[in-house]
Amino acid sequence: MKRFIVCALMSMGAFQISSAQTWESANAKMVLTPHTMTKVGIGTTRPISKLHINADWNQDAFRVQLHGSTRLLLKKNGGLSVGNYASPPERGLYVYGNVGIGTMRAQEKLHVNGHVLINGNYTLKLGTEDSNSGYFTIGNSPKHYNTYCDIKGNLSFRNTNAGKGQVQSVPLVIQKNGTVTMGVWETYDNSVRDTQGHRLMVNGGILCEKIKVIGDVPNSDYVFEEEYDLWSLSEVKQFILENKHLPEVPSAAEFKENGYNLGEMDDLLLRKVEELTLHIIRLEEEIVELKK
Repeated sequence: MKRFIVCALMSMGAFQISSAQTWESANAKMVLTPHTMTKVGIGTTRPISKLHINADWNQDAFRVQLHGSTRLLLKKNGGLSVGNYASPPERGLYVYGNVGIGTMRAQEKLHVNGHVLINGNYTLKLGTEDSNSGYFTIGNSPKHYNTYCDIKGNLSFRNTNAGKGQVQSVPLVIQKNGTVTMGVWETYDNSVRDTQGHRLMVNGGILCEKIKVIGDVPNSDYVFEEEYDLWSLSEVKQFILENKHLPEVPSAAEFKENGYNLGEMDDLLLRKVEELTLHIIRLEEEIVELKK
Protein backbone atom coordinates (compact mmCIF):
# COMPACT_ATOMS: atom_id res chain seq x y z
CA MET A 1 0.00 0.00 0.00
CA LYS A 2 2.87 2.35 0.84
CA ARG A 3 4.52 1.64 -2.48
CA PHE A 4 1.28 2.49 -4.28
CA ILE A 5 1.07 5.84 -2.47
CA VAL A 6 4.69 6.60 -3.30
CA CYS A 7 4.05 5.94 -7.00
CA ALA A 8 0.96 8.15 -6.93
CA LEU A 9 2.85 11.02 -5.33
CA MET A 10 5.67 10.67 -7.81
CA SER A 11 3.29 10.82 -10.74
CA MET A 12 2.09 14.20 -9.43
CA GLY A 13 5.65 15.46 -8.91
CA ALA A 14 5.17 15.53 -5.13
CA PHE A 15 7.84 12.99 -4.19
CA GLN A 16 11.63 13.09 -4.66
CA ILE A 17 14.36 10.62 -3.82
CA SER A 18 18.09 11.18 -3.46
CA SER A 19 19.37 7.83 -4.76
CA ALA A 20 18.18 4.98 -6.92
CA GLN A 21 15.89 2.59 -5.08
CA THR A 22 14.74 -0.81 -6.27
CA TRP A 23 11.85 -2.97 -5.14
CA GLU A 24 12.05 -6.48 -6.53
CA SER A 25 10.09 -9.70 -6.11
CA ALA A 26 9.97 -13.01 -7.89
CA ASN A 27 7.80 -11.63 -10.70
CA ALA A 28 8.23 -7.85 -10.65
CA LYS A 29 10.75 -5.06 -10.22
CA MET A 30 10.26 -1.32 -9.66
CA VAL A 31 13.11 1.19 -9.73
CA LEU A 32 13.00 4.84 -8.65
CA THR A 33 15.82 7.15 -9.80
CA PRO A 34 16.72 10.68 -8.59
CA HIS A 35 16.34 12.39 -11.96
CA THR A 36 15.29 15.90 -12.89
CA MET A 37 11.84 14.48 -13.37
CA THR A 38 11.24 11.40 -11.29
CA LYS A 39 10.84 8.22 -13.38
CA VAL A 40 9.57 4.78 -12.58
CA GLY A 41 11.05 1.67 -14.18
CA ILE A 42 9.41 -1.75 -14.16
CA GLY A 43 11.63 -4.47 -15.55
CA THR A 44 14.48 -2.01 -16.20
CA THR A 45 17.06 -0.21 -14.05
CA ARG A 46 17.31 2.73 -16.47
CA PRO A 47 13.85 4.18 -17.10
CA ILE A 48 13.78 6.87 -19.75
CA SER A 49 10.15 7.96 -19.28
CA LYS A 50 7.82 8.79 -16.42
CA LEU A 51 6.76 5.14 -16.49
CA HIS A 52 9.03 2.70 -18.34
CA ILE A 53 7.86 -0.91 -18.57
CA ASN A 54 10.28 -3.42 -20.06
CA ALA A 55 8.92 -6.91 -20.67
CA ASP A 56 10.52 -9.97 -22.20
CA TRP A 57 9.60 -10.79 -25.79
CA ASN A 58 7.33 -13.64 -24.68
CA GLN A 59 5.49 -11.66 -21.99
CA ASP A 60 2.60 -9.21 -22.05
CA ALA A 61 3.86 -5.73 -21.23
CA PHE A 62 0.92 -4.25 -19.30
CA ARG A 63 -2.46 -5.43 -18.06
CA VAL A 64 -5.27 -3.91 -15.97
CA GLN A 65 -7.78 -6.45 -14.69
CA LEU A 66 -10.94 -5.66 -12.73
CA HIS A 67 -13.21 -8.31 -11.20
CA GLY A 68 -11.53 -10.97 -13.28
CA SER A 69 -12.12 -9.16 -16.59
CA THR A 70 -9.26 -7.62 -18.53
CA ARG A 71 -9.94 -3.95 -19.24
CA LEU A 72 -6.57 -2.78 -20.60
CA LEU A 73 -3.94 -5.03 -22.14
CA LEU A 74 -0.72 -4.32 -24.03
CA LYS A 75 0.39 -7.50 -25.72
CA LYS A 76 3.90 -8.60 -26.55
CA ASN A 77 3.05 -8.45 -30.27
CA GLY A 78 2.30 -4.74 -30.07
CA GLY A 79 -1.49 -4.99 -29.86
CA LEU A 80 -3.30 -2.72 -27.40
CA SER A 81 -6.86 -3.53 -26.34
CA VAL A 82 -9.29 -1.60 -24.16
CA GLY A 83 -12.64 -2.75 -22.74
CA ASN A 84 -14.34 -5.74 -21.16
CA TYR A 85 -12.91 -9.10 -22.19
CA ALA A 86 -10.33 -7.27 -24.28
CA SER A 87 -8.93 -9.37 -27.09
CA PRO A 88 -5.92 -7.57 -28.55
CA PRO A 89 -5.02 -7.79 -32.25
CA GLU A 90 -1.66 -8.74 -33.65
CA ARG A 91 -0.90 -5.05 -34.10
CA GLY A 92 -2.59 -1.73 -33.47
CA LEU A 93 -5.49 -0.79 -31.19
CA TYR A 94 -8.61 -2.80 -30.44
CA VAL A 95 -11.49 -1.26 -28.48
CA TYR A 96 -14.22 -3.49 -27.11
CA GLY A 97 -17.27 -1.24 -27.38
CA ASN A 98 -17.88 2.29 -28.71
CA VAL A 99 -15.38 5.14 -28.73
CA GLY A 100 -16.55 8.68 -28.02
CA ILE A 101 -14.54 11.81 -28.81
CA GLY A 102 -16.10 14.94 -27.38
CA THR A 103 -18.98 12.92 -25.96
CA MET A 104 -19.42 10.55 -23.01
CA ARG A 105 -22.25 8.63 -24.70
CA ALA A 106 -20.87 7.15 -27.88
CA GLN A 107 -23.69 5.72 -30.00
CA GLU A 108 -21.54 4.10 -32.70
CA LYS A 109 -18.17 2.38 -32.94
CA LEU A 110 -16.70 5.87 -33.41
CA HIS A 111 -18.75 8.88 -32.31
CA VAL A 112 -17.15 12.29 -32.84
CA ASN A 113 -18.91 15.36 -31.45
CA GLY A 114 -17.19 18.09 -33.41
CA HIS A 115 -15.09 18.51 -36.55
CA VAL A 116 -12.65 15.98 -37.97
CA LEU A 117 -9.44 17.32 -39.50
CA ILE A 118 -7.09 15.24 -41.64
CA ASN A 119 -3.92 17.12 -42.50
CA GLY A 120 -1.41 16.35 -45.21
CA ASN A 121 -1.66 13.96 -48.12
CA TYR A 122 -3.88 11.41 -46.40
CA THR A 123 -7.06 9.61 -47.36
CA LEU A 124 -10.26 8.43 -45.72
CA LYS A 125 -11.24 4.96 -46.91
CA LEU A 126 -14.65 3.34 -46.48
CA GLY A 127 -14.44 -0.39 -47.00
CA THR A 128 -11.53 -2.73 -47.57
CA GLU A 129 -9.42 -2.29 -50.67
CA ASP A 130 -10.31 -5.19 -52.91
CA SER A 131 -9.87 -5.85 -56.62
CA ASN A 132 -13.42 -7.19 -56.89
CA SER A 133 -15.51 -4.80 -54.79
CA GLY A 134 -13.25 -1.74 -54.62
CA TYR A 135 -13.65 0.88 -51.93
CA PHE A 136 -14.77 4.48 -51.47
CA THR A 137 -11.94 6.91 -50.85
CA ILE A 138 -11.85 10.61 -50.04
CA GLY A 139 -8.40 12.07 -50.03
CA ASN A 140 -5.93 14.69 -51.15
CA SER A 141 -2.65 13.50 -52.55
CA PRO A 142 -0.27 14.38 -55.39
CA LYS A 143 -1.58 11.44 -57.44
CA HIS A 144 -5.29 12.09 -56.83
CA TYR A 145 -6.31 15.75 -56.68
CA ASN A 146 -8.80 16.43 -53.88
CA THR A 147 -11.65 13.91 -53.88
CA TYR A 148 -11.60 10.70 -55.84
CA CYS A 149 -13.53 7.47 -55.81
CA ASP A 150 -11.97 4.06 -56.40
CA ILE A 151 -14.93 1.71 -56.48
CA LYS A 152 -15.72 -1.28 -58.68
CA GLY A 153 -19.51 -1.23 -58.38
CA ASN A 154 -22.26 1.36 -58.83
CA LEU A 155 -22.28 4.33 -56.46
CA SER A 156 -25.86 5.35 -55.52
CA PHE A 157 -26.93 8.47 -53.62
CA ARG A 158 -30.36 7.81 -52.07
CA ASN A 159 -32.68 9.80 -49.84
CA THR A 160 -33.89 6.68 -48.07
CA ASN A 161 -32.93 3.07 -47.61
CA ALA A 162 -36.43 1.73 -48.27
CA GLY A 163 -34.97 -0.83 -50.63
CA LYS A 164 -36.10 -2.52 -53.80
CA GLY A 165 -39.82 -2.41 -54.52
CA GLN A 166 -40.44 0.35 -51.97
CA VAL A 167 -41.43 3.95 -52.61
CA GLN A 168 -38.37 6.16 -52.36
CA SER A 169 -36.89 9.28 -53.84
CA VAL A 170 -35.11 8.52 -57.09
CA PRO A 171 -31.34 8.69 -56.67
CA LEU A 172 -28.27 9.91 -58.45
CA VAL A 173 -26.23 6.93 -59.58
CA ILE A 174 -22.65 6.89 -60.85
CA GLN A 175 -22.50 3.56 -62.65
CA LYS A 176 -19.40 1.41 -62.73
CA ASN A 177 -19.04 1.93 -66.50
CA GLY A 178 -18.64 5.70 -66.01
CA THR A 179 -22.19 6.74 -66.94
CA VAL A 180 -24.52 8.77 -64.71
CA THR A 181 -28.27 8.35 -64.21
CA MET A 182 -30.59 10.84 -62.51
CA GLY A 183 -34.17 10.11 -61.58
CA VAL A 184 -33.83 6.54 -62.84
CA TRP A 185 -34.69 3.66 -60.51
CA GLU A 186 -31.35 2.12 -59.61
CA THR A 187 -30.53 -1.57 -59.78
CA TYR A 188 -29.77 -3.64 -56.69
CA ASP A 189 -27.73 -6.38 -58.34
CA ASN A 190 -24.87 -4.06 -59.35
CA SER A 191 -25.93 -4.22 -62.98
CA VAL A 192 -25.74 -1.18 -65.28
CA ARG A 193 -28.65 0.71 -66.78
CA ASP A 194 -28.42 0.99 -70.56
CA THR A 195 -27.89 4.68 -71.37
CA GLN A 196 -27.84 3.94 -75.11
CA GLY A 197 -24.30 5.15 -75.58
CA HIS A 198 -24.78 8.39 -73.65
CA ARG A 199 -22.86 9.48 -70.56
CA LEU A 200 -25.89 11.00 -68.80
CA MET A 201 -29.46 9.68 -68.54
CA VAL A 202 -32.05 11.95 -66.90
CA ASN A 203 -35.63 10.93 -66.15
CA GLY A 204 -37.26 14.37 -66.00
CA GLY A 205 -36.63 17.91 -67.11
CA ILE A 206 -33.39 19.86 -67.08
CA LEU A 207 -33.45 23.52 -66.06
CA CYS A 208 -30.49 25.56 -67.23
CA GLU A 209 -29.57 28.90 -68.79
CA LYS A 210 -27.60 27.65 -71.78
CA ILE A 211 -26.83 24.43 -73.67
CA LYS A 212 -23.88 24.27 -76.05
CA VAL A 213 -23.68 21.38 -78.51
CA ILE A 214 -20.18 20.66 -79.83
CA GLY A 215 -20.95 17.33 -81.51
CA ASP A 216 -23.34 16.73 -84.41
CA VAL A 217 -23.53 20.46 -85.02
CA PRO A 218 -25.56 21.78 -88.02
CA ASN A 219 -23.66 21.23 -91.25
CA SER A 220 -26.20 21.68 -94.01
CA ASP A 221 -24.68 24.51 -96.01
CA TYR A 222 -24.21 22.05 -98.86
CA VAL A 223 -27.88 22.80 -99.69
CA PHE A 224 -26.66 25.97 -101.43
CA GLU A 225 -24.30 24.05 -103.74
CA GLU A 226 -25.36 23.95 -107.40
CA GLU A 227 -25.35 20.16 -107.56
CA TYR A 228 -27.74 19.82 -104.61
CA ASP A 229 -30.90 17.94 -105.62
CA LEU A 230 -33.67 20.15 -104.30
CA TRP A 231 -37.12 18.62 -104.29
CA SER A 232 -39.70 20.56 -106.24
CA LEU A 233 -42.73 21.85 -104.36
CA SER A 234 -44.94 19.42 -106.25
CA GLU A 235 -42.75 16.52 -105.09
CA VAL A 236 -42.92 17.80 -101.50
CA LYS A 237 -46.70 18.09 -101.77
CA GLN A 238 -47.05 14.51 -103.02
CA PHE A 239 -44.82 13.19 -100.22
CA ILE A 240 -46.88 15.03 -97.58
CA LEU A 241 -50.13 13.64 -98.98
CA GLU A 242 -48.78 10.09 -98.77
CA ASN A 243 -46.81 10.21 -95.49
CA LYS A 244 -48.28 13.11 -93.46
CA HIS A 245 -44.87 14.57 -92.63
CA LEU A 246 -42.00 16.36 -94.37
CA PRO A 247 -39.35 14.44 -96.32
CA GLU A 248 -36.39 13.27 -94.17
CA VAL A 249 -38.22 14.36 -91.02
CA PRO A 250 -39.31 11.47 -88.74
CA SER A 251 -42.99 11.07 -88.05
CA ALA A 252 -44.56 11.93 -84.69
CA ALA A 253 -44.79 8.20 -83.87
CA GLU A 254 -41.06 7.77 -84.56
CA PHE A 255 -40.24 10.75 -82.34
CA LYS A 256 -42.32 9.28 -79.53
CA GLU A 257 -40.69 5.89 -79.78
CA ASN A 258 -37.07 6.83 -80.43
CA GLY A 259 -36.72 10.45 -79.35
CA TYR A 260 -34.16 12.50 -81.25
CA ASN A 261 -30.65 13.83 -81.05
CA LEU A 262 -30.55 17.56 -80.37
CA GLY A 263 -27.66 18.28 -82.74
CA GLU A 264 -29.08 16.11 -85.54
CA MET A 265 -32.52 17.70 -85.22
CA ASP A 266 -31.08 21.23 -85.34
CA ASP A 267 -29.21 20.26 -88.49
CA LEU A 268 -32.34 18.79 -90.08
CA LEU A 269 -34.47 21.85 -89.25
CA LEU A 270 -31.78 24.16 -90.62
CA ARG A 271 -31.68 22.15 -93.84
CA LYS A 272 -35.45 22.51 -94.26
CA VAL A 273 -35.23 26.28 -93.65
CA GLU A 274 -32.49 26.53 -96.27
CA GLU A 275 -34.59 24.54 -98.74
CA LEU A 276 -37.59 26.80 -98.09
CA THR A 277 -35.37 29.82 -98.65
CA LEU A 278 -34.30 28.46 -102.03
CA HIS A 279 -37.94 27.88 -102.99
CA ILE A 280 -38.87 31.45 -101.95
CA ILE A 281 -36.00 32.88 -103.98
CA ARG A 282 -37.13 30.97 -107.11
CA LEU A 283 -40.75 32.01 -106.58
CA GLU A 284 -39.68 35.64 -106.26
CA GLU A 285 -37.72 35.35 -109.49
CA GLU A 286 -40.77 33.90 -111.24
CA ILE A 287 -42.99 36.70 -109.90
CA VAL A 288 -40.56 39.34 -111.11
CA GLU A 289 -40.44 37.69 -114.53
CA LEU A 290 -44.26 37.52 -114.71
CA LYS A 291 -44.52 41.23 -113.82
CA LYS A 292 -42.34 42.06 -116.74
